[in-house]
Amino acid sequence: MRAAIRKGEFLPIYKYLLSILTTISALAGAFLAASSGLPAYLAGQPLKAGIFAVLCLLEGLSAYLLWRPGKRALAVLNGGLLAAALLLFWQGEGLAAGSALALLAINYLLKREETWAWTLALVLNLVFAALTMLPHQFMSFPAAYFFHIVQRERIASFLLFNKYKENQRELRVQANFDHLSGVMLRSTFMDLSQKAIEQPECTDLFIGLVDIDYFKQINDNYGHRMGDLAIQRLSQCLEKELKVDYRDRADFVEKFDPAKDNVLARLGGDEFVFACHCPSEAACLEKMRDLQAAFAKEKIALDGQRLSQLRFSCGVIHYLNNLPNVDQLYQRADQLMYEVKKQGGGNVLLARS
Repeated sequence: MRAAIRKGEFLPIYKYLLSILTTISALAGAFLAASSGLPAYLAGQPLKAGIFAVLCLLEGLSAYLLWRPGKRALAVLNGGLLAAALLLFWQGEGLAAGSALALLAINYLLKREETWAWTLALVLNLVFAALTMLPHQFMSFPAAYFFHIVQRERIASFLLFNKYKENQRELRVQANFDHLSGVMLRSTFMDLSQKAIEQPECTDLFIGLVDIDYFKQINDNYGHRMGDLAIQRLSQCLEKELKVDYRDRADFVEKFDPAKDNVLARLGGDEFVFACHCPSEAACLEKMRDLQAAFAKEKIALDGQRLSQLRFSCGVIHYLNNLPNVDQLYQRADQLMYEVKKQGGGNVLLARS
């Protein structure tokens, strides 16, 4: 969560709420440590009282570091919590040591972005709250109850923040990717491809259009559901053979590297467009013919019907750093593809820009 607050990825109201709740939680932990240290001091146990005083200081620093984030400071804080936990365990304060270790783990997990880390942090928060409520752990029951309430609100804020992030990721996927095929939308493809051709000395980029042959007959003879399956199979073949990595679709646009990343998009119907980096024209042609062979081997079965021996037509333009607009490349590749269609389909034509 701290990393997210630093990056400004959270809406201001959520950022403010999470900051306040986490600060209160850390200060409550410091108060509870002090409430255990005082009885130890009065009982003539200065070492134990000192350890609890250090733990109180570390909890206070946790509240401070939320507003002054820093990896080195957090590492020192976690080191201090580990040392305090070992000393408390040595003093026979096993429950207090467990709570210190739980807070250490929570500090580590909160700076991560993975869902599993948030889930584990929620569990540890429950453990932390339970340890503070156990008898003989902290002497002040009202303070422990107050801490329990704060932790409960903190857990609720974790759930809210995690849900918010998941919703934002899903919205980015819907804005940039086609639902049926799972590949990019045309508008996003054009934006990213434009970035690619604007790279200096971009001479290894190939822009191509792909269209399934006799797709109308597939829909007419087998139905639109079979046509949708054919579109999905072609999409999968293209994505695999062109080495398009859409595993993290939510962050693909943000992390896109125009110098090396390949992209694939669905234009609509059974038409696809791609931009891929290849070392030579011969390598690109070989890749496309391997792709045609792989697509021809696909067998689609639906409601007792079987579809096989699928083919596609393809037109590819080798970009030689001589056109300012990706739309011009797209139009030339489109002309090549329809030239293949006129010749009966099932082939690849490649030309230079």
